[in-house]
Amino acid sequence: MNPLLNPVFLLQAIRGYLTDVNRVWRISYDQLEQYRDRQFRRMVRYAYDVPVYRRKYRAAGIYPADIRGIKDIKKLPTVSKNDFRKNFPQGIVHPYFDTTHAHLVSTSGSTGQPVS
Repeated sequence: MNPLLNPVFLLQAIRGYLTDVNRVWRISYDQLEQYRDRQFRRMVRYAYDVPVYRRKYRAAGIYPADIRGIKDIKKLPTVSKNDFRKNFPQGIVHPYFDTTHAHLVSTSGSTGQPVS
């Protein structure tokens, strides 16, 4: 039997993960920086597949391979509320996101025009 499918093993793994709140303090600063940079690169790659971000990145000449870590955040172009308004709805959603389970949420529009 696959040990990952064993409920006892799985519960122990989940419990250990959730209850070990001090795990972040046991890694070195370098390991923490590597983890942060890896997750940032992962987020940029994911965002690049979203049409509104892809257009902004390409217009700025930025590709996911250009981003090495959090220090490269300055290279990324900003995205405004108007960008989201213009590209709503399909342009702001990742192509693989299942929109059948999505909920539409709007801002109050305190600046004059609400964002959905």
